[in-house]
Amino acid sequence: MAFYFVQFLTGLASAASLFLVASGLSIIFGVTRIVNFAHGAFYMLGAYVAFTLTERFSGALGFWGGIVVASLIVAIIGVLVEMVLLRRIYHAPELFQLLATFGLTLMVQDIVVMIWGPDDLLGRRAPGFKGAVDFFGQNIPSYDLFLIALSPIVLGILWLLFQRTRWGVLVRAATQDRDMVAALGVNQKWLFTSVFALGVFLAALGGALQIPRDAVHHALDLRIIVEVFVVVVIGGLGSIIGAFVAAVLVSELNAFGILIFPKISIILVFLVMAVVLIVRPWGLFGKPEAAARRTPGLTVTPWRPLTSGERLMSLGALVLAAMMPLFAGNYALTVGSEIAIFVIFAASLHFLMSVGGLASFGHAAYFGLGAYGVAFLAKAAGLPMIVSLLLGPVLGLLGAAVFGFFAVQLSGVYFAMLTLAFAQIVWSIAFQWVEVTGGDNGILGVWPERWAASPANFYWLSLGITALVVTVLRVMVFSPFGFALRATRDSPLRSEAIGINGKRVQWTAFVISGTVAGIGGALFAYLKGSVFPDSVGISLSVDALVMVLLGGVETVSGAVIGAIVFKAANIWLVSQTDLSKLVLGGFIVLMVVAFPKGIVGTLETIRNRRRSAEANLSDRGRRMSMLPTLLSVEALSKSYGGVHAVRSVSFELRAGEILALIGPNGAGKSTCFDMLNGQNMPDSGRIHLLGEDTVGRKPRAIWRLGVGRTFQITATFPTMTVRENVQVALVSYGRQLFNLWGSTAAYARDEAGRLLDLVGMGAYAERPCGELAYGDLKRLELAIALANEPRLLLMDEPTAGMAPRERIELMRLTASIAREQAIGVLFTEHDMDVVFEHADRILVLNRGSLIAEGSPEEVRGNPQVRAIYLGEGLVYAARHREGAGA
Repeated sequence: MAFYFVQFLTGLASAASLFLVASGLSIIFGVTRIVNFAHGAFYMLGAYVAFTLTERFSGALGFWGGIVVASLIVAIIGVLVEMVLLRRIYHAPELFQLLATFGLTLMVQDIVVMIWGPDDLLGRRAPGFKGAVDFFGQNIPSYDLFLIALSPIVLGILWLLFQRTRWGVLVRAATQDRDMVAALGVNQKWLFTSVFALGVFLAALGGALQIPRDAVHHALDLRIIVEVFVVVVIGGLGSIIGAFVAAVLVSELNAFGILIFPKISIILVFLVMAVVLIVRPWGLFGKPEAAARRTPGLTVTPWRPLTSGERLMSLGALVLAAMMPLFAGNYALTVGSEIAIFVIFAASLHFLMSVGGLASFGHAAYFGLGAYGVAFLAKAAGLPMIVSLLLGPVLGLLGAAVFGFFAVQLSGVYFAMLTLAFAQIVWSIAFQWVEVTGGDNGILGVWPERWAASPANFYWLSLGITALVVTVLRVMVFSPFGFALRATRDSPLRSEAIGINGKRVQWTAFVISGTVAGIGGALFAYLKGSVFPDSVGISLSVDALVMVLLGGVETVSGAVIGAIVFKAANIWLVSQTDLSKLVLGGFIVLMVVAFPKGIVGTLETIRNRRRSAEANLSDRGRRMSMLPTLLSVEALSKSYGGVHAVRSVSFELRAGEILALIGPNGAGKSTCFDMLNGQNMPDSGRIHLLGEDTVGRKPRAIWRLGVGRTFQITATFPTMTVRENVQVALVSYGRQLFNLWGSTAAYARDEAGRLLDLVGMGAYAERPCGELAYGDLKRLELAIALANEPRLLLMDEPTAGMAPRERIELMRLTASIAREQAIGVLFTEHDMDVVFEHADRILVLNRGSLIAEGSPEEVRGNPQVRAIYLGEGLVYAARHREGAGA
């Protein structure tokens, strides 16, 4: 029992340093939203600087002063990094920030080797804590007891800092809404700088305090950063309490895992992280993540297939590459084969990130599974090379199918970290299952057959497979499935509203991406003649991210160029200099700052300048038609806790009728609307559309019944053209979402054009959606909503944010289409001019209850409505009477 107690205390001592680093990362992310990959580098710098200072100055004052001064020095370095680099990219997407801080990490790795050398450094014991304390016959170092006491003290200091100081209040406010803090007059730049300095100080202090317990070496950064990411994700990004609890949990799992679960000790913390994220996607103490920022350029340059000339240029480049064996030596051909394989790997991740909007931090798992799949088939089963190449990637497919099912339930950083957890699980299995995988010794002798054994033949094989894979992926991008995937990435709300099952589409893309990565891994196994656990390691996953971002994440095939440039530069730098990481890291940082869209993205932005155009909207007449009941709502109710948002609301809507749902803020309009659309489940009541009960159905299922929807804040697909926005809805309506091969460019082109002409947007068909004025976006939304030939059209504040003339035009257009096509329209609106001018009937809600129903004249004259909604002065009524009298 005493042994286990000492083991528990050892875990708590390790948790102290881990908590310091994790709290720093959590603070930085909470305010700046920077996912700081360089945080481990600051930890390592703290250890190195503290080693130098404690060795130079003697005595207790020299040691403890050196610890504090080292942390302050590194904090100052962090401030310089924040001011010179990070301030330039605060408004960039998280992935670009991650790439920039990864570049910093590479640079620091070479810098510490230049200054302190490659050998491990052993720090001296802490003065005053050189002995050990006896616990029931077991000794525990007194320094460990000091660390155990330190972590709750630091937690208390941080709590007081954030709860009892003005600066802390501002920091907590910035974690909730940093733009609002800026609007209140706070100097956001210096707030961010101070937060970053504190976070870096804590990281450096964590590293400095470890020198009496651990050797200082140049791999400390990557070792600690993985554990730190696990801690902050389990605890919840931005939560200090979460970081403390998770640090203790992770440290104790590491301490006891080797004793209780020796076979899975390495992956135990990742298993726990996976379970936490699956059960609570934002961590134990975290909050749901806000919407990710857009990649620069996504809203102005829609994708398009290659022109005939561009296809010829691509073919010419492929022919030139195929001629390489005619003049290159064996080494160059081997390098060429490796580059071609990594093009496949990068393209697989690029498909997931650029088309699907899903950033995987553990994509090497499927690359490595493909490699092991080939090794098993070739060595254990003795199958021919062709058969092994065809079947080996199936292991990557299976891994992606299983892991992807859980991963796509999350988004943003949490999605990325869950993919990292799964990758670490695969790596640990490969490392520890020695009987099957060979463990660290790997599987040797996976050589290609004679027909592919020469460097030239293997190069041609790799090049041919690469060209085929890139072509197939590009075809998928412009297929109906690709459009559905892009729509889900651009606007989950709109894609769900036009019948797209986003999670199913993303899971399919995950499986495709994992399978393609497995193809790259299979070729890599034959290139190297062996397979090792490094094939599924974190560093390989990071390489894939760098290649994608370097090429341009918002491009169709930027990963091809990114992989070629990165891999070629990496191989060349390693052969030319001992400071390859410093040069490569500097290049990555320069690219992020100067060319945040990547190499291909920057070139395409220069080339694809778009022209503006204007279109006129003709007035539409009104024609009323009385048709049978379309929508029937009976006793609809919804409560949140003790608050009744909607109370027993009943009404009917006829086909061709325009019905307004109005009421003051908090009346229950949005709740009622969301229940009709399937976004919210009523507590009680019935909803019948053409006699069919829709309660409990998802928005996409209700859409297929013939319900179109527009949103208060426009929900369109900004990376597509105006025509493509409508085409993707037509793809969904035609049930072509999982068509992976056909081109969407020609699909329902005429029908999309007809709908655009109908709403007065035909002249804008080829324009990027992101360039449209707000009023035009509203009309485009109407065209999208009409793509499923709706019988019912739900419009949530359709004229919000529009100019007066645009409001009149849009509502006249809507009324004309509705009456000509016998579409029932239910809309919410705050502009009473719009309501009384265009509605056939009006429903009035107040505090969740229906208080009035009738024609505009009847509602205008209702005393209860006038008292509760229109206001005491009855300004509108008086104005209306004056106008009528005139």
